[in-house]
Amino acid sequence: KSVLLRGVVLGATDVSSCQGPTGAGALIQSLKSAEFNFLRVRGMPAPVPLLDAADELGFLICDELDPASDRAHIESTVVSRRNHPSIVMWHVAGAGDNASLLRRVHQIDPTRLAVSGLDVLDGAAHFMRPYQDDMGQFDAVTAHLPPPCSGRTERFYEHVGAPNMPAVLASFGARRIGGAIAEVPPRHTESESGLALDETDRMFADVEQRTFAIDTARAESLTLQVQAARVNAKIACYCVDGPPTAD
Repeated sequence: KSVLLRGVVLGATDVSSCQGPTGAGALIQSLKSAEFNFLRVRGMPAPVPLLDAADELGFLICDELDPASDRAHIESTVVSRRNHPSIVMWHVAGAGDNASLLRRVHQIDPTRLAVSGLDVLDGAAHFMRPYQDDMGQFDAVTAHLPPPCSGRTERFYEHVGAPNMPAVLASFGARRIGGAIAEVPPRHTESESGLALDETDRMFADVEQRTFAIDTARAESLTLQVQAARVNAKIACYCVDGPPTAD
């Protein structure tokens, strides 16, 4: 059964509250409520309480392995975690030629998809399917286009990805732009800075209204980007970058 992975990618600081079962369960439940089904923790293996919560709530996890670690440690990590049903993918992170490590991970646990290079911008990304010994290549795409979402942006997400191979939006979304309005570039003169701040005050009565307007534009852009990505037949997985919010 084919499943489109609708995911979120979080960094170590984003999951710092997931060291206990309460915080981990709340995070997984918030992702499910937002209709995501997949989580990738970047920069570290997923905390065990997070895996336990995902097991219980029926959520899918991509667990990360650091190729810079001792190979024996990586092998023991795979062995100790492979009984978590929530883990559907192993990711060998980092740049460089990780083909041998990818094959070793697949050898230890042939039941799951094993991939490498999700965050490498200028290198090849590879994958090995469950119970298959051949190694394939896919297009790992990282794209953060600022809001608002234009028609050109939507066309980008509808067609992104190299032809004749699967594509993964490893990290994308409309990043927060709060600082873009409040901060004035150093090249502005004092009078220009005053004018810029004055125009900001005319647009927004206070900081709270400005923040609300920015977050609303970000949410609308992200919605349109996801809708565009979903019609792209090449995309097998997408991960929105950043922690979930109420919106």
